[in-house]
Amino acid sequence: MNYSWNIFNWLNRYLVNFQAKSVQLAWLRSLLKPVQELHDKFIQFNTNINQITKYNSQQKVFAALLNKIFDNDLKRIRIVTSSEFKPRTYIFYKSEAKPLVKIYYKSEDMPRFIYSKSEILINSTFIVYAPQSIDVNESRLKAFVNLYKLANTNYTIVYE
Repeated sequence: MNYSWNIFNWLNRYLVNFQAKSVQLAWLRSLLKPVQELHDKFIQFNTNINQITKYNSQQKVFAALLNKIFDNDLKRIRIVTSSEFKPRTYIFYKSEAKPLVKIYYKSEDMPRFIYSKSEILINSTFIVYAPQSIDVNESRLKAFVNLYKLANTNYTIVYE
């Protein structure tokens, strides 16, 4: 929405009919100056809120925002969610006649294993991969990630 409203132009336009004196106009301007300042703060707040609500924590939208802010030219920042970096192990019933899947513990160092609930909760929900060559303050990057991530998710930042 367009909230542009210049109070002083409005004042001049509507008080011309009353043929107000310059002293009266100055007095009204001094009364309306705090309203104009409050309106300017509202316009700035509205612009910030529109920018914040334009983006969300969806993986592609979130990565696009981080690339726009920190790596606008090459767009090398990417986000990998936990469903992408943990392989799935499917278990079937004998009646389904599917191939046999052997399940191992993680400590056995075999190709397939099932994560326990504690192993899943310790790990991050998503990983932000950022190149080392970008000139960014890590606390600023963390602040942006914390602002847009979901409340109950945790993450790690990996510099490649």
